[in-house]
Amino acid sequence: MRIQVFFSLPQVKLEDLEDQMVVVIDVLRSSTTICTALNNGVRSILPVVDSADAITMAERLGRQNIILGGEQDGLLIPGFDLGNSPAEYRAEVLQGKSLTFVSSNGTRAIIKAKSAACTVIAGLVNLSAVEGFLRNNADDITILCSGKADRFSIEDAVCAGLLTNRLLAVDAWKQAELNDAGHVAALLGIRYEQRLPELLRQCDHGRYLISIGMEDDLRLCAAVDAVPVIPVYKEDHIEKFMAAATDQFPLAHRD
Repeated sequence: MRIQVFFSLPQVKLEDLEDQMVVVIDVLRSSTTICTALNNGVRSILPVVDSADAITMAERLGRQNIILGGEQDGLLIPGFDLGNSPAEYRAEVLQGKSLTFVSSNGTRAIIKAKSAACTVIAGLVNLSAVEGFLRNNADDITILCSGKADRFSIEDAVCAGLLTNRLLAVDAWKQAELNDAGHVAALLGIRYEQRLPELLRQCDHGRYLISIGMEDDLRLCAAVDAVPVIPVYKEDHIEKFMAAATDQFPLAHRD
């Protein structure tokens, strides 16, 4: 068994992700928003790289059936319905709709993992749900941190470390092999596990979100296990994993 962690998108090659069980993490805020949208009844989420792709997809699928959601530099994109604040993704807005979604870092990471056997989106809000899914559906795991502008972000690394430490605490995973970044993430997870709200306020992106008036989002993103859904990216869209469908994901492993 192996757990590999990558702290930013440039660090990982496409062949590192091919046919793997991949976990994409973007704590601030895409992972949290995706979990919230699925929990509140959105039909499916179509991640795209930029706003032009989102608009093109919405026009192709029928604008009346699609919500345009996402951000650029943390802010609502002009002409879009929703930004990237999880608080915006309420049930009364989402029911029966599909969502095209773009973010500066998270959707790029999700799409980069397109060749994976299965891609799961994780944040602090669904940590235990994802850990349980991985224990049942993988024997090797690649964790891809979205980072910020292709650079390391501590909040994603800490989330990767918390997930790694939870897996290592399970008997079947105690001897799992970690890459160097995995060891670092595990140490960060131990250091910050009891200080998550403080961490999100002090990290680079947290301070930026505060500066643009999004401080309330930090509390939502720091709420461990508050939105216990498992978003799975497969065939170009994200849907909520249903436990009854476990057998659709054979154990992903590295030969």
